[in-house]
Amino acid sequence: MAGPVAKELDSDSLHEYCLQEFQSEQIATLLNTVSQSLVGIESKDISALSFLHSCKSGTGFQAVISDTKHGAQYLRVQQGTQTISKNIAKELKEGSLWLSTPFRSAFEKVVLESGKLEIPEPINALEYEWSKQEFFLGSPCPASPPRLMSAASGDALRKPFENVHFVGIETALEWKGYMEGAIRSGDRGTAEVIAALWY
Repeated sequence: MAGPVAKELDSDSLHEYCLQEFQSEQIATLLNTVSQSLVGIESKDISALSFLHSCKSGTGFQAVISDTKHGAQYLRVQQGTQTISKNIAKELKEGSLWLSTPFRSAFEKVVLESGKLEIPEPINALEYEWSKQEFFLGSPCPASPPRLMSAASGDALRKPFENVHFVGIETALEWKGYMEGAIRSGDRGTAEVIAALWY
């Protein structure tokens, strides 16, 4: 992240920044509540820059906290967002979607249907329990601790590595942490892959 005060904003947590800038425990407490509501973590765990960047990606603080038209909290899927994928699944050809199926079983089915019988053994399989990860604070939105954002280039999360392209709410330029951001990120990643395949 670049800008005249980016490094300074990234050097303090949102909590520290509020205490220094506003010299008010009440404002710091208010912004802690806002941070917990919007990004899912306490203001002591997110840099001021990361918090402001999240607000900016949602077109501003007012839009991010608003439930009025064009606000981040305006549209909700009444039956839950899983209904979107369930309705898409209904449109698929019978037997083309395998839920609750280990990857190897699904892979074997594809191989057998295609007439190929050789199935390679997996090289490695990893399982990870995120709740035991020291730095995963349960945040539903991307949030960086102090001094992380200014240490990396602005496109570090989006920059392809060889043939691997990265998409997701963390890489969204707009609406980080929201379904809108995930969709926009997917569109961006798709365009990158298409361009890489054609050039």
